[in-house]
Amino acid sequence: MKKIAIMLILVLGLITLVGCSTDNESKMVSHVLTMKVEDDTTGELIEEATVTVYQDGKKLFDKKGGNGVQVPLEDGTYTIEAEADGYIKDSEEFVINGEADVSTITLTEKASPVTVTVEDGQGNTLENAEVTVGSDKVMTDANGQAVINLKDGEHTVQANAIGYTGDSQTLTIDGSAQSISLEVTAATKSYLYSSAGTVDIANTIDTWGSGTGLTTDYSGDADYSPIIEAVSGTNWGADAAVVAFTGLNAGELANYNKLVFKVKSDQYSSLRVKIPDTENEYVIADNGVDLGNGWYQVEIDLADFSDAVDSAVEVAIHNNFYGSPGKMYITDVYVY
Repeated sequence: MKKIAIMLILVLGLITLVGCSTDNESKMVSHVLTMKVEDDTTGELIEEATVTVYQDGKKLFDKKGGNGVQVPLEDGTYTIEAEADGYIKDSEEFVINGEADVSTITLTEKASPVTVTVEDGQGNTLENAEVTVGSDKVMTDANGQAVINLKDGEHTVQANAIGYTGDSQTLTIDGSAQSISLEVTAATKSYLYSSAGTVDIANTIDTWGSGTGLTTDYSGDADYSPIIEAVSGTNWGADAAVVAFTGLNAGELANYNKLVFKVKSDQYSSLRVKIPDTENEYVIADNGVDLGNGWYQVEIDLADFSDAVDSAVEVAIHNNFYGSPGKMYITDVYVY
């Protein structure tokens, strides 16, 4: 009996040891975490990135390579940190839960502020000048300044303002803030109508038979006076507010690049400009500068009308005539 009892004790002990070994092995099972680091703009892998893994504040791994470095990790919550030269460091929490996984961190390139001051050639700063770098665009404030953040490298900064010839400068960004000044040149303007009474291009204001109620010396606006008031008419079969400048010398518009006008309307958010036989639609807010109190200064590229300007004797500004009654106010119409 003693031998049997001893044998049973030994068997039970062996089973216990095996069970403990199995439990410990299950606790020690690791899963492969693949870590990638990408540029948030291009989506390309940043191969020179360094990836660091932390758990409970303790650093576990520190590996270079953002193109898919792999580390074995047990189940748990980890902090994955990525950094690379020229990029802003970033991190994320990641949970390993019973299987291999992939962690992708996106990094943003560092950018430096560039303060751009736009002047008019007389030492005066210009508000609402447009400063562009590639597809990025900002407008100057009341002090004629705009701040744009640029990544390291070479960039061309362009300044444009309605009624001015633009200016540009190429600069190299190296991680530090910079300030530059751009000087736009006032263009020679030829007015078709102005609140000041200036008319450089002789013309007759017409409604093209639309039935528009036209007042060319309206004085009821608080900002500009006199101005043109156009109240929609229905002679075209739908409501249309039309202001046409007719009687121009044939091809006169071909001497200019831009058409500029100030417009105000509570009913119309877009307008059409027609130089027979070409017509284009423009969203006022997208093509103009907000002057306040509902007024916008709109600039149209005459190149939009192709060869039509070569023989044009008239140009018209009108609403979309989609059957919507309303009115619009126009002043300071010029080309340059």
